[in-house]
Amino acid sequence: DDDMIAARRRVATERDFADRVVFWQERLTAMTDGIDPVSPPARVKKKLMAQVFPKQRVSILQRLWLWQGVAMASLLFAGYLGVQLLEINTRPGDQPTVLAAQLVSDTSPLQVLAVVEPIKHEIALRRVSGAANEGRVLELWADPARSGSGFLGRSARQRDGADSCSGRAAQPGGTDHAGDFG
Repeated sequence: DDDMIAARRRVATERDFADRVVFWQERLTAMTDGIDPVSPPARVKKKLMAQVFPKQRVSILQRLWLWQGVAMASLLFAGYLGVQLLEINTRPGDQPTVLAAQLVSDTSPLQVLAVVEPIKHEIALRRVSGAANEGRVLELWADPARSGSGFLGRSARQRDGADSCSGRAAQPGGTDHAGDFG
């Protein structure tokens, strides 16, 4: 036993000794070619295999690592979806602000009310009174790029093809006189 340990150390550290061991192993192996193989008894083979390939002891937690990973991933995914679906309301009970502007003509009785509904993301237009002047078709437009509060205006197309436009910035909830509106 001690001699084998010393020989293995010498093979690992001395190159010349390792070469001689390989030489003799190859020479002696050639002598065994004429010997028929013999199957070892089952208990000897089992003991030999247990020494050469020892069984790995795996705990139950190590066997379940895949399921632990799947469970953790599903919990993280459910948490992510929960955050995405969560609607944060910083002021509970508050109603959304409704924005409105009333457009009134200087030269005719026409009045139009524009209401912005923030929940539906819609702008509702209602003619409160009056009508377009004879020979004109009214068009109302908003241009948020021209003013921070929103630029409301109108375009009137006469039936002969001539166009006229006017408008100004409207404050939410206020009245805007749009000049020649009718």
